[in-house]
Amino acid sequence: MPQPEVHLVFGAAEAAAELGVVADAMRQASLVAPVLIATASAYPDLDLRPDLTIEAEPLAGLIPALAGLWALRTPAVVLVAADDPAGMAAAMAAAWCGLPVAHLGAGVREDGAGIDFPGETHGRLVGQVAALHLVARPVDAMNLLDEGIPAGDLLITGNDTLAPRRAAQAVAALAGLTPRPAPMPVVIANAAARFGG
Repeated sequence: MPQPEVHLVFGAAEAAAELGVVADAMRQASLVAPVLIATASAYPDLDLRPDLTIEAEPLAGLIPALAGLWALRTPAVVLVAADDPAGMAAAMAAAWCGLPVAHLGAGVREDGAGIDFPGETHGRLVGQVAALHLVARPVDAMNLLDEGIPAGDLLITGNDTLAPRRAAQAVAALAGLTPRPAPMPVVIANAAARFGG
């Protein structure tokens, strides 16, 4: 029996790199079959070969293109990264198709910068439809909790070498194939150590 597919959709090179590492962890775990879907034709600085390339201009054209793909080839989960505009379009298309969305690198906010970053807006929109929010740092989890995301939908993966494996297992759990992994342990230093007192 073939493994359920997880479609990892990206446009930006940074998102491609982040998702490529998680795809490798998925292949090693052998629980799901990752399918890398690029929305740009080339990533010359990365050793990454997409399984499919869907180019759509403007970006809004990506939503019906992906919906058409998913009508024929339905993934168990769609995984997108952080603030990637193509990931936002993929998340919207997945929600429209009734597919669960996992959001890698969720919750990063530019608080205090006084500037509205487009990438942060993309991430916030993905957060509205994602069933699973994979966050690297506790502060990112707090940002999402402050925005009303249920704690049960969050997993702190950390940003260490085990983070891709935690993310891969969490996505497999969202697909109903494995138990959810334990979150990254969070150690909070005592106040005296933190404030030099």
